[in-house]
Amino acid sequence: SFQLVYQPVSNLIGDPSEYYEVLIGLAGDNDDLVAAGEFMPFAERSGQALAIDDWVLRHALTGLAQLHKDGQQASFFINVSNQVVSDEGFPSRIRETLKNNKLDGRHVILEADESCIEQDPKRATAFIRSVSKLGCRLSLDNFGARLALLGRLRDLPIEFLKIDGTLARDAGKDNI
Repeated sequence: SFQLVYQPVSNLIGDPSEYYEVLIGLAGDNDDLVAAGEFMPFAERSGQALAIDDWVLRHALTGLAQLHKDGQQASFFINVSNQVVSDEGFPSRIRETLKNNKLDGRHVILEADESCIEQDPKRATAFIRSVSKLGCRLSLDNFGARLALLGRLRDLPIEFLKIDGTLARDAGKDNI
């Protein structure tokens, strides 16, 4: 009963590219959509997050391919769980899905939480480099939550950052 929702991402620096964040929801009572934040922690603890990531990848890239066929050259931000980073087979599944949908990897931006680098830096680095070789781009979510990781991030091909809410919350009020 999963559903994908495509949220437009506003570009504030004049890049004419069209971006969407792919969000997954679970159909609940009365056709309400249960947000991923409510069910993904359980999926991660029970070992089901990787299967959900695979489902999202397949369905999102099929949708992206259709947009491209319709002449809309969009790119998708696709959230992945920390389990993906530890799965050595995930990059090959991305490659296969890109090939099956005749998509260029540059239109896929995988969004991982900054904590994945802290949990297993070696595997995270290998994952980031392997998906970069496919042309996919990377986005780091909750950036700045762990400032001690800045040194590790310096040499990784990460193109997008989503600033951690605790750093941005009062940015408009700070006198710094």
